[in-house]
This record gives sequence, structure tokens and C-alpha cells, in this order.
Amino acid sequence: LMPIVARKINKIINENNINILHIRSRAPAWLLPYINKKKLKTVSTFHNVYGHHNIIKKFYSRQLSNVDKIVAISKYVKDEIVKNYQINQDKIIVINRGIDVNFLNADIDNQKNYIYFINKHKINMQNKIILFPGRLTEWKGQLEFLKIAEYFKDKPMVFYFVGDDKNTSYLKKLNQEIIKKNLNHNCCILGHLNKNELKIMYKCSDIVISAPLKPEGFCRIISETLSMKKMILAYHFGGAKNQLDGLDSIYKIMPQDFNEMK
Repeated sequence: LMPIVARKINKIINENNINILHIRSRAPAWLLPYINKKKLKTVSTFHNVYGHHNIIKKFYSRQLSNVDKIVAISKYVKDEIVKNYQINQDKIIVINRGIDVNFLNADIDNQKNYIYFINKHKINMQNKIILFPGRLTEWKGQLEFLKIAEYFKDKPMVFYFVGDDKNTSYLKKLNQEIIKKNLNHNCCILGHLNKNELKIMYKCSDIVISAPLKPEGFCRIISETLSMKKMILAYHFGGAKNQLDGLDSIYKIMPQDFNEMK
């Protein structure tokens, strides 16, 4: 299969005089041995550290390094891939993952849409609004964060979980745990929001949380929160650390230190 796909790619490269080939994920990187690279420079992007403790996964991921230049989306990713894959650091360029600061600003673009969103989701702005953005999946840490929400059960605070909710088994588990802990009035799962709705939700929030169970390559939530001029509380590790190091220590939380989060 690989040689067949590579043959088609080589045809496109030759017909269009392409001289730079960008590999953005691990699976396509395994096409590289079949690509004619005589007149071609190759570049790959490491979007995260990926699994390196498992020898098979490490071998699979390492193929991304068999290029002329590597883009790492944060200093953390660069440092980790140099350490884990013994890559010459001069081969790596850090280009931090970005956000659209022109869109993610503190202004309300459409007052009518803003009011409609608040009414639709029954958001009471008299409460303290705590936003937990992130795909609803095990490693993002929503379930574990309910321990924090439980501590504020009797306070006028509401925790909103927003993000891709295709993982229905995790969504069900999160809902069940909210009910079990009697947090129905304190926790609300909004699930997937489009970019305009997410901006409104940032606007509504008093505090934004990033508390994944494992380090992220960049942690875009921090940049988005700061762009929206909101307060961030985030675990001080991975790509998040590179951004938090420029902020006051009050915003930095030791990973899974629930007492410090309180």
C-alpha cells in the first residue's frame, strides 16, 4: 500500500515542481522512504511529545524525525524530542502554536447573539462562572476536577465543561459522576461549541481552568484565555509551563494538587 500511495505523491510532486514536502503527522511520515527526495526538502511537525515509553510507539513516532528540518510547537516539545529521540537540536525550529488574537478579544461582536447564548444556556451572571474547556475525554481531567467542584458545592459558582463530546461513553460517565456527587446545580456540560459560542463562553467566565492528566504540547487554552483578558489557572507542566513562566505564580498549579487549586 505504501509504495502505491507514494507513487501517486511522487507524480504530484513532479508535475507541480514541488520542492518542499511537509509531514504533519506520524502515519504519513512512513511514506518518506518511498518518496523521491533528490530535489525535495522535507519538513515535519511534532505537535506533541507522543508516546515514547512504549518501545513500539517510540519507533513509530521517531519516523517524524527522518526529515531535513523539524518544527516543534513549543520549547517543551523541542526539549522532549531531543531527549527521547536523540535528535540534533539544530535541526529543530520552535514555532509556537498560535491563536487568532484579532478574533479572540474582549469585545462583544454581536450583542444579540451574546444575549441569546446566555438565555439559551440559562447562564446566571450573578454566579462565579468557571470554564473548563477541552475535549471530553479521560486524559483532559474533567472527572478528576469534580473533586474541586465538590469543594465549592455550597458556593454561588457554576462549572461549565465545553469541548468535543464525541466520546459518548466518557460523556455518560461524567454526567453520572456529577449526579452521584450531587453537583447538578454546580456543573453544566455544554459539549461542543462553535468558535463564536466559545468566545462568548470565555467572555462570560471569571476563571478558566486547564487541568489535564498529562502534559500537553502547547496548551492553547492559556493563550486563548489571556487573549480574552480572563484569569487562567493551569497545571504548570508541559507546553503550558512555557507560557505560565511569564505570569505570576498565582496562576501556576502543581499538577493534580487539588489543595492548591482550591
